[in-house]
Amino acid sequence: AAVLHTPASPELSFKHRTKPPGNQWQVVSVKGAIADSRASESQTAQCAPELRGTSAESLLFARHWDPSSLATGGAISESMERELLQKMSVFNKDAAPFAGKNVLEGLAESNKSPLIDLFLALELQSKDVDRAQVHLSQHLSALPAGHVAHPLVLLALYRVNGLEKALQAFAHFYPDASELLLPAEKAILQGSGGILPSTSAADPKLQWEDLQETHGCSSQAMDTL
Repeated sequence: AAVLHTPASPELSFKHRTKPPGNQWQVVSVKGAIADSRASESQTAQCAPELRGTSAESLLFARHWDPSSLATGGAISESMERELLQKMSVFNKDAAPFAGKNVLEGLAESNKSPLIDLFLALELQSKDVDRAQVHLSQHLSALPAGHVAHPLVLLALYRVNGLEKALQAFAHFYPDASELLLPAEKAILQGSGGILPSTSAADPKLQWEDLQETHGCSSQAMDTL
């Protein structure tokens, strides 16, 4: 199965890799396990310019994600990941009502991974928004500043808390995950018809910030513009 891979060298990836023994998703410190320098940080994780000025502005997100996986890195067993991909409505729009919720609530009795709260928030948001907000809050409390958040945090921030900037950041960072978006969310992003726009391509300011973060580019003239 596809898992979050954090090998000895400071690299983060959501691509199909073999899970190393004892590997866990949980929260990963950019100052510790992920990176020892600003250069390596820019290769593994990124902040979301869209979230500046919001309560989520300090969160970091992986640069790559395979949306066909839960990317739990072993926090949830491979067999349970496969079951959740089938039963969670965020991944399978044809899933039976409450199927994902029921599996997650059962799993929560024996698995204390913060990811359970995140997934429950997404499953409950259309059924019980108050409970969804509690689960999302509990998950975010496990993500101190300077740690890498799961990509679905962005989707949860929009669906549960109504933070539209988080939806924009999700589309910006993970264009390959557009199939997870609802028609109304796609409409917000694209206006009317067509392909989901690339936020960084549409906004020169964000594009320049991407270059600064990724390649360490600097230009006083660009900063002035």
